Amino acid sequence: MNLFQIFVVISTYNLLAFGNGSAVLALLQHRLVTDTGILNLNQFLYAYALGRVTPGQNNLWLASIGYMLHGWLGALVAMISIQFPGYLVLPVLKGYERVRNVRAVQGAIRGLTAASVGLMFAVVVNIGREALTGLVPWIVLLSTLALVFLARRGLLTGMVGATALGLVLKFILPI
Repeated sequence: MNLFQIFVVISTYNLLAFGNGSAVLALLQHRLVTDTGILNLNQFLYAYALGRVTPGQNNLWLASIGYMLHGWLGALVAMISIQFPGYLVLPVLKGYERVRNVRAVQGAIRGLTAASVGLMFAVVVNIGREALTGLVPWIVLLSTLALVFLARRGLLTGMVGATALGLVLKFILPI
């Protein structure tokens, strides 16, 4: 995939997903891992994780993808392609203000939201199939969900707790 193709793919997916980083995740995972095989799932998840722990906008992780494919120039092209759709949408927003209360438009927005959630769920299922292969990953997943949702400790506590638990279990259990 050359630099122009990276620009077109990321810009198009970012425009289709309205900048929702999680929906872009699903589309790009399918394109880069499943369809073309340019990246394997571990590389893709590494790029995503690296981009998510760094400060910045929601889909800045795409710069990691660009970097993996073409170095610094690829990262720059990816960052430009992240911003480009936002400038295309600005004129559309003016027209949207006029029709935002139309039932058909509200239905379309609800449909796009449902599609976005569906794409995120599809990625979770695909990643889960690859990552949840033993007892330790399942214990860590369920403990993290319990910390975040049942104990209401927050995402940061859930991530730190999952990391600590995963490391402890990795060294304690002979699995």
